Amino acid sequence: MNGLEMAKDILSACLFIEPENVTDEANLNDLGINDSLTFELLIGEIEEKTGKPVDPVKLLEINSVSDLVQFLEKTMHV
Repeated sequence: MNGLEMAKDILSACLFIEPENVTDEANLNDLGINDSLTFELLIGEIEEKTGKPVDPVKLLEINSVSDLVQFLEKTMHV
């Protein structure tokens, strides 16, 4: 699974939507990652998919699906 597929899979799980409804350049706030509960779901999904802990402060810098892809690719290769 590449970074984009993983990002769409993670976001669809957090937002209860189909992965094909997550566009590559979507803004996370526009998708619905804009409250603490959804943010916690996002952290949990990332940790589950990557098998690595996530620093929530670094995750606050992510604004778009493409930012999430870069974060995931960096996390998976570190």
